[in-house]
Amino acid sequence: MNILTVGASPYLLTKSSKINRDILLSLKEDGHNIASAVWHNDITWFMNNQDDGTSMFEDNRKKICSLYPFIDLKERSSPQMYEIMKKFQPDIVITIGDYDEIDFIYSIKALYPDLFKWVAVLTIDALPINDNHKQALEYIDIAIVTTKKAKEAFEKFCDVTCYCVPYGPDHEKFFSNNLTIEQNKFKIVCCSKNSQTSNLSSVIRAVGDLDIENVECYLHTNLYDQGDYDLYLLVDRYGKNKVKLPEKFVGLNDGLSEEELRNRFISSDVVIDASVRSGTGLTLLEAMACGCVPVATNVGAIGEIMDLLPGYMEAHINSNTYVGKNEEEYEIISTKDLTNILYNIYSIKRNNVDLFKDMKKQSIIVAEKFSNKIFLGKLKEIIEISKDIKNVLLVKSF
Repeated sequence: MNILTVGASPYLLTKSSKINRDILLSLKEDGHNIASAVWHNDITWFMNNQDDGTSMFEDNRKKICSLYPFIDLKERSSPQMYEIMKKFQPDIVITIGDYDEIDFIYSIKALYPDLFKWVAVLTIDALPINDNHKQALEYIDIAIVTTKKAKEAFEKFCDVTCYCVPYGPDHEKFFSNNLTIEQNKFKIVCCSKNSQTSNLSSVIRAVGDLDIENVECYLHTNLYDQGDYDLYLLVDRYGKNKVKLPEKFVGLNDGLSEEELRNRFISSDVVIDASVRSGTGLTLLEAMACGCVPVATNVGAIGEIMDLLPGYMEAHINSNTYVGKNEEEYEIISTKDLTNILYNIYSIKRNNVDLFKDMKKQSIIVAEKFSNKIFLGKLKEIIEISKDIKNVLLVKSF
């Protein structure tokens, strides 16, 4: 079959990019004819352009598929996508992203309902779903959402077949074979994009307020991209020599290798995710798979991940709700509560090593419940189901 994915460039280091990358590699392995319409494909960085304006996605020096770059602006996305579809003639279109990122597909689907089947991988990171998108989302043939609460909300919102399939780490790349505990340091890691939605300022402030001399927090973020924060300023203001920024190049296009990042996680005690919203919790899960004890906001995917931990590991950070983009409800954490949680975990590590080792083991057990392999296996089943869906044109009488 001809299958077109629509989402972030598979070359980037974001969650949506990783999902697109995994899907493309899996579909290629299954023998489908594939291509991807992508946003944020930096042609100055990935110099693999072809004469027709497309570029080639390669993995380990193997050619995987053509990439069709387009600009993700609402008023321009649909015409661009229509031209891409005319060239590629897809049987199935798989979109990847939050509902407001991909709903422009409906305008093509509405005009040509039999042209393709629309499978939407929706990484809904905050609720409720905005009512203004209802009409567009009802053109989806099958929806895949990554959290239980998103599935409940979507099924009430749209009369569309919906599956909950969480996305998780590649456990061949993120794992722990060493739970040795270094007693003379308390090492924290936070792996988040330089964005206000990641709430890095609160992490820096909470760590800086820790009354511990031997604490070190490594902030793994896209330091070399233009972000929402001046991180050097925030670390100087709040970090108190306890927060460390990347010494090597880290951006959305390139950064540490997966092996380097895994080793950073393995050497850390705690991972923090203080995001105000969350669609997959991928970086939290990658760190947990390497033995990091998680501390996170009770929101979206990261909230559901934390709920799976034993009661004695309860580390939801207290937060207040505010209304953000698309009139969705976000959570902003209490920095004081984060400081207290970190100090309590530090006390356990210092005074009860066996309990702390068990907390690390429980983190690994929970992370293993989430896997990109499970996600891809379920997607294959859904692709087969989508073949048999019959589109029905509804005619309303007034």
